Amino acid sequence: MKGESRLASGTVRSGIIASAAAAAALALAGLYRGNNPDTFGHLAQGRQIASLGRVPALDTWSLLPGSARPWHNYEWLSDLGTWLAYQTLGYPAVTLFKCGLLAIAALCLVTTARRAGGAAAATLTCLTLISTIPAIRARLSDRPHVLGIALAAAYLLLLTSLGTQTAEPTQRRRGTLLVAALFVLHVVWINAHGSHLLGVLMTLSFLVLSAPTARRWLACALAAQLVASCCSPYGPAIVLDAVEHVVDARYRSLVSEWLPWQEHDPVWLQLGPALHGTLLTLCAPHSWRRAPALRAMLPVALVLGAACFRSIRFLGEFMLLTSPLIGVGGAAYLATLPPRFLRYLVPACAVLLAVLVPLGAAQLPPKLGISTGLSYDGTPRAAGSLLARHGVAPRVFASMQDSWFTMFAAPKSRFAIDGRVPFYGPDYVQGIQRAFAEREAFRQLTRALDVDVVIASHTVVGEQQVRGYVARDPAWSLVMIEDLHATYVRTGALDARGAERYPRLHQLQPDYDMSWILSAAAERSDELVRELERLRREPGTSGYLGWVEGILTLAPLRRGGASDGFRWPRDEHDWALYRRARPSIAEAALHVADVPVVMALHAALSAVFCDFSAATRAVDRALGDQPSREPLLAAQEIKLRQGRADEVRQVVTAARALPEGRADPWLAELASGLDNAPACPH
Repeated sequence: MKGESRLASGTVRSGIIASAAAAAALALAGLYRGNNPDTFGHLAQGRQIASLGRVPALDTWSLLPGSARPWHNYEWLSDLGTWLAYQTLGYPAVTLFKCGLLAIAALCLVTTARRAGGAAAATLTCLTLISTIPAIRARLSDRPHVLGIALAAAYLLLLTSLGTQTAEPTQRRRGTLLVAALFVLHVVWINAHGSHLLGVLMTLSFLVLSAPTARRWLACALAAQLVASCCSPYGPAIVLDAVEHVVDARYRSLVSEWLPWQEHDPVWLQLGPALHGTLLTLCAPHSWRRAPALRAMLPVALVLGAACFRSIRFLGEFMLLTSPLIGVGGAAYLATLPPRFLRYLVPACAVLLAVLVPLGAAQLPPKLGISTGLSYDGTPRAAGSLLARHGVAPRVFASMQDSWFTMFAAPKSRFAIDGRVPFYGPDYVQGIQRAFAEREAFRQLTRALDVDVVIASHTVVGEQQVRGYVARDPAWSLVMIEDLHATYVRTGALDARGAERYPRLHQLQPDYDMSWILSAAAERSDELVRELERLRREPGTSGYLGWVEGILTLAPLRRGGASDGFRWPRDEHDWALYRRARPSIAEAALHVADVPVVMALHAALSAVFCDFSAATRAVDRALGDQPSREPLLAAQEIKLRQGRADEVRQVVTAARALPEGRADPWLAELASGLDNAPACPH
């Protein structure tokens, strides 16, 4: 008897450890700085609700012609909650609340597995949840969909409990409480995120596949959810919008995260769900036999799996919510292990992995380190600041993600389009995409909407064309250049004070081509210096400024054309120029790491100073999928200074045999260093 008692105690203990480890792992996985453009849009919308004291029924953000149109913000509750947390406690509170939701989701999922399959199922579910982190971590951004995941996990726990109900009068109170809980949660869900249709699907599946004795209670739960679906400021309109969004296949082609996995996406975003789906398939028969209360999740898992492979946005929902099925189905394999192994070693491994896996996943691209706060990387911060200070109801044409941020930074702005894709509809969104791709479509749209501000990225191929449209049009003035964005305004778009303080930029150009900088280096006019100083006072410009100033410093050492790089230092004067330019180029590489020419020069300068670790990281980033001349030759400089002259000799010999390589100054200097390798600085 004592042995059985100890075994039971150890089993309970291992279940508690598994739950705690899973909760800690998912919470730690979500602990990173807010970095998603959508976050800024949700903050702006929450701020508007708090300011108005009500949920607006009409659109106030868009430039759509005609009178204001109805807008159903189906995330109004999460928007308001996020803004109040941010305003009251600062942004770390938003991140910590998200981490708390992830911990709750883990606890619900592990508890569901424990009730359906025992301690072994709970432990295996914990390990499965932890294993999903490398694939799903980047998807755990500070957005309402995380609340949807937590609510779905709570639904699963409540529905499995409701699925064990009988007709006994003694269970009537329990069933009533479960139905009431599902009603309350659905009221929250319907007002917090559009994934509430998943809750209805789960309930419907349980109604069909659960034991007949529980169906009356599940029917009551489904009826309660249908009533809850009307409990919003818009009545049932939120549900109707969500259904339209789901059934219209055109939406999936409009936003990158709604697309399936692409070749440029990290491989683990495809490999993770593929392995998870394989395990789920192997464990499904065992789950069906061992857990009657949980078998209703199998059709839901099939729907989530199909959604995940058709749209990467469902990756987290699929891998997290189906983990109990793997835990229950695979528990039979753990049950064959010695009891001591299950009681001690497996929980210990779970605790260890709960720490190591999130920390390791933080090192994977996009390398979201463990931290809190709000990141402005990649946003048009200077443009937002300019419009907030001097704009008079700016009418903005920008990409959806840039409009989301500008909505937060400059509340008076209105937009040709923003992130509310269902509000605009697929036809309008496709029209905006044509305006980015075709000059005439851009001209017609901006005139029809009376656009007076254009914010465009000068590093994204799809937006570089917009820069060309406005740069050749005298009606537009370039007034701001940031690391990744340029801002143009029509005459009179800013108030008199703003137009006076921010005149047109004449000397600086919004790109990372060296040609214009090298041309300007000979004159180094007072106007160029003034424009650089003006940008220095703005946020989000340090990378661009570092690049321009670094090239201006190195200009006397140019080998030839803009793509020929800079000759190696020969005397103390040359070394002084390199030392002065290196921190500037490093600053540029820090903020615009996706621009190959910037990373190639950073690699070359690091190689000159024999910092081979930094040089190798930079050149690998620069080479990418389609390497260009600068990173390819910078890679040879690194090899030469590392003493790998034979490898460099083969490349240089082959390149100089080509007609265009015979008079190439960069190749000539590499050839000269083959037998007389350049020295590292003392």
